[in-house]
Amino acid sequence: MRKIILAVFFLVGCASTSNLSSHSDGPGKLSILSDSSRMGELEPCGCTVNTLGGLVRQENVFAKWRANFKNHLTVTSGMAFVPQKFEMLKDHPEQQKVKGQFIIKALNELGMQVMSVSANDLAMGLPYILSLRDNAKFKMVSANLIHAKTKKPIFDETAEFQFEGTKVVVTGVTKYGWEQGWVMDSGAMVARPEEKIAAILAKVPESSFVVLLSDLPAADRDELLEKFPKIRVVVGASENAGQAAELRGTTALRLDNEGRARAVSRTTVDLGPATVPFYDEKFSAHVAKERAWKKDRIVELEKKYAATKDESAYRTMLNLKYYMEDTKTVPTTAPAKYLGYTFETVPLDESWEKPENKITPIITAYKAKVRELALSDDEE
Repeated sequence: MRKIILAVFFLVGCASTSNLSSHSDGPGKLSILSDSSRMGELEPCGCTVNTLGGLVRQENVFAKWRANFKNHLTVTSGMAFVPQKFEMLKDHPEQQKVKGQFIIKALNELGMQVMSVSANDLAMGLPYILSLRDNAKFKMVSANLIHAKTKKPIFDETAEFQFEGTKVVVTGVTKYGWEQGWVMDSGAMVARPEEKIAAILAKVPESSFVVLLSDLPAADRDELLEKFPKIRVVVGASENAGQAAELRGTTALRLDNEGRARAVSRTTVDLGPATVPFYDEKFSAHVAKERAWKKDRIVELEKKYAATKDESAYRTMLNLKYYMEDTKTVPTTAPAKYLGYTFETVPLDESWEKPENKITPIITAYKAKVRELALSDDEE
């Protein structure tokens, strides 16, 4: 059975508007709306002029997609709460926890349906993450996060939905990124993903449509796909082929340094037997072009670092190498066995310039709270 790695890029770069016809997906289709690797952010960092993105604009994009696609499932695939750098949690734990509380409020308003919890998020403390779960209006799932003492699941292992008579089963897997400095709560453990997935899938009917939310490295993810043909779609977080690794820690729809946006994604699949093409010429051409100039840039940065020991050059070089590694399995010349990609442009319209909706008051309250905490820190 063919599988889809959900690595759908929407690059914000044109100024025209688009009008989609009502329910353009047709019967028997499911549109999966997703984001990933939020890393404790509700908005862009503000380091560039007129930044695009954040949860407010994401709500506008999702609202349009939902209006135009009959069956839709909204998911987020991990790394939601823990900050990109460990020092941010170490130096400002209270601010990071406040961010998490407001992220839950915003995702509730966004209409989130399922979140996969990452092991790294437990660096913020298991009781804290459980308190966020208790305030969520959506399911937080994990197949392989278990209690250290009882070895029982910490979160629901699956979330189930029905679309046009097809059962859609969503589960999530994670891998602990200890090398980045995060220290997971001692009350939790990460079980072997394949053991837990095997047990879950043994109870899932053959006719079910299985969606896996994952923050696994590409090699581990592909190993799961080889072992478990029931998995139809993988929605990935940090290290999934086709997603630019240097953007893995950014907020959805946040601009990168080249003036493009790594955004939320949408893919539309058949609820029946898989018929999605597994080679997309436009996306593949984009990846091939990106790999070409990045390869040359890596050589330049290696020479610069060797001569000057410039740490900035070294970090940029590593990010480019991550991208090269993450995209090496993207089919750039011929169809691939497992991977499916699409590539398109989201046009700018009035919702980008005036991104006001029901999430705006949450962002306003969040900013006021963070300012209050900052002033309190200054007084101390």
